[in-house]
Amino acid sequence: MATDYTTELHYLALLNTLASGERRAGVYLQAWADTTSDPELRACLSMVANRETSHYHIFKRRIEELGYAWTDNQDPDFEERLKVSGSALSDAEKIRWGK
Repeated sequence: MATDYTTELHYLALLNTLASGERRAGVYLQAWADTTSDPELRACLSMVANRETSHYHIFKRRIEELGYAWTDNQDPDFEERLKVSGSALSDAEKIRWGK
């Protein structure tokens, strides 16, 4: 079955948004995992970060299978979230900040 690539898929923007969010979540959750002193929380955060990153790769691959290229949707809060996640704040402070 041939696909008409001259018309953008109506859900392509959604796939890009999902892939972008999953990628960013993997990054900032791993930054938090790398800075926590709690070994159980580190293991949990790393597991979730890996899962989020895996979701990014799945969405990105699907976008490419459909004949398009993934486009990162910028998040103006990402740099601040990453800074907080990778900071020396306590885990409780990071949780409070995120709310």
